[in-house]
Amino acid sequence: MQSSRVRRRAERLRTPEQFAAVAGERATWRAARQWLAASARVEPKKAGSESKVLGQSGDRVEHRISLFSFESQPVGVRFGLTVARRQVRHAVRRVMVKRVLREAIRHAADTLRPLARDCSVDLVLRLRSPLPEPSQMSRAQLKRALRSEADSLIAQLARHLSAGAR
Repeated sequence: MQSSRVRRRAERLRTPEQFAAVAGERATWRAARQWLAASARVEPKKAGSESKVLGQSGDRVEHRISLFSFESQPVGVRFGLTVARRQVRHAVRRVMVKRVLREAIRHAADTLRPLARDCSVDLVLRLRSPLPEPSQMSRAQLKRALRSEADSLIAQLARHLSAGAR
């Protein structure tokens, strides 16, 4: 059994290419709220392997060739998040936003995994507009607002997956 740390690492989008594939033109689902935007790529899982028959002097040898690698066939649901310095100038606030989004993702993963059992889902959450100044909104209010937006975006994706719109 995999440790939770190894499993969590496999559930993250790790390279810029992975982010670009989900957030770019290949995204199959997009939604946005006041501060957050989400995009997802939902793909059906491919067959595991293909047989190939090679022979020498009448001998038939069957080899199994894998059709996909770890990178092209993710673990059920993978998540990514990005918070640009352009949107949040102070590192302390960027870290706070990332922490709130990670917590929303952690709670939603158990809901999305059963819905994505027959397909692979890559989800990217990103901060799309600048946050209000600390004088306009308290940190607790901002955290609640971000968490509620993240939860609503993830719930919208869950409805999309359960409706079978793949």
